[in-house]
Amino acid sequence: MRYGRTLCMAVLAIGAAASVAVADCPYDHLLVGQDEGTLFLDTAQRYRHWNADWSTNPNPYGQEYYEFTEMYGGGYIRVEPGFGQNTAPTYALEGTRGVDYNILVERVFATPELLFFDDLMAPILTADGSTFTLSDYANHHVHVRYHLPDGLDPTLPYTVSYRLTDTTGTYADSEVYTFNLGAVPEPASLSLLAIGGVGLLRRRRRKA
Repeated sequence: MRYGRTLCMAVLAIGAAASVAVADCPYDHLLVGQDEGTLFLDTAQRYRHWNADWSTNPNPYGQEYYEFTEMYGGGYIRVEPGFGQNTAPTYALEGTRGVDYNILVERVFATPELLFFDDLMAPILTADGSTFTLSDYANHHVHVRYHLPDGLDPTLPYTVSYRLTDTTGTYADSEVYTFNLGAVPEPASLSLLAIGGVGLLRRRRRKA
């Protein structure tokens, strides 16, 4: 599960180049689009590089979670999946980002031990319900760094759930999208996550 220092630095350098087109980027992306006025994430690339040896063994039919890799300096990291823009004519966002629409990524739920960083290793999504502005990035292209501090078990299940919202009101909120790191949760854990998600939705409705 070890990454060499050179490879880690290369990963950071690639991620920092925000202008790189999604089509030219080797990493997995959740593609941001709209379907009849509602935001959605195309997850076809999810788990494409599921294992720690993704650079030599991409496998679209592998396990349904991302393995962590050891991070230079301590802890564990995963840089997939990132976000990108859906360019299919049927699903593309219409207009100018930041003007006609302004897309936020909301952290609906995440295993508390997980830390989130942007391409420049600045902390983001620090708690459930927090957001970052995806439309600040060209082509909505950014790679979130999922970081597990040293001393925690990288083979246990860690879960992340996202929702997209549009502050301009042009597009309706997306549904909640979930993916796994470390391992796939047991069925009982998935039930608890579902219950927690219902609770969050009820709280949002009460606030509304």
